[in-house]
Amino acid sequence: MKYLSIIFFVLIAIMSCKKDPPVDKCKNGFKDIGEEGVDCGGNCPACVKVYIPGLSLKLNQTPITFDTRSFTQINNLWYLKFSNDSVQVQIEIGQDIVTDSLYDINSFNTFATIDGIIYPLTNQYPSTNVGIMENITSDRRISGLFEAKFYRSGFTDTMRITSGRFDDLPY
Repeated sequence: MKYLSIIFFVLIAIMSCKKDPPVDKCKNGFKDIGEEGVDCGGNCPACVKVYIPGLSLKLNQTPITFDTRSFTQINNLWYLKFSNDSVQVQIEIGQDIVTDSLYDINSFNTFATIDGIIYPLTNQYPSTNVGIMENITSDRRISGLFEAKFYRSGFTDTMRITSGRFDDLPY
């Protein structure tokens, strides 16, 4: 019995001295020194880029949101399109989308509708353009700024888009 007690205490002593295996710093759930994010970047695998596409603007000085927004190429021309329940806008930018470039909006394929009433673009006013701030071709995402003024001929109402901004729209 005496030897059994000794063996028991020796086993407990050995078990308590057992070292834990080293922790993989790339899987510990913390942002360690040298990592760009939690368990990514630096000596760990690259961080996954997270894009949150967005579009914001003021329509006749009122902020408005849109359910759908896209940046697409149709027949070699680039379009910024966005809509909600009552407003639909299509803006033709042209054939090229180069970063740090300002483009006059082409009035031929650009229009807006409010509750089904069509407002053509007018180029008679300044600030009817799109500026491309960033074009991430590897991830096919684009960001920029825009302003436009739409006018119904024969009527006094206009539709003025100011402070337009799109961020990380996929194309």
